[in-house]
Amino acid sequence: MKTYKRSIWSSVTIWACFMPILTFACIIPLTILYVPEKSSLLLIPFIPLIILLAASASALFYIELTENELILKNAACRFWHKAYPYQTITRIKLKNSGGLTQTRLQIINGQKKLGCYVIDLVSPDDYKMLIEDLQRKGITVEVSHNITV
Repeated sequence: MKTYKRSIWSSVTIWACFMPILTFACIIPLTILYVPEKSSLLLIPFIPLIILLAASASALFYIELTENELILKNAACRFWHKAYPYQTITRIKLKNSGGLTQTRLQIINGQKKLGCYVIDLVSPDDYKMLIEDLQRKGITVEVSHNITV
């Protein structure tokens, strides 16, 4: 089994999303404590924080390759994982929109898209080895023009 995973602290998501969210999550309760009139409206600022936290957690996927399947696991939500047997995968696309966006891995079977995952925990330095390993398993890998391999 081969695992493609880097430290969570070296990902873009942790610094761009989690740290600001945690900072605001600490500041908002302190503000609420010092407001003399208590109201349920004071909980409204937490709603966008919860949404942002869930959205940023969806970017923390890494890849494991076993003898028979490709497994995508989420480092933030351990229960969030999906295994794809190699025989069900026709091709894989590595896509990036450019800028600070993270790379997405799209799994395709024929004309059907099986899943699309943001693989922020896979180091860009590992893309070449990952592509070679997938090609050895008989999977066609398409790489976006703005991803350096």
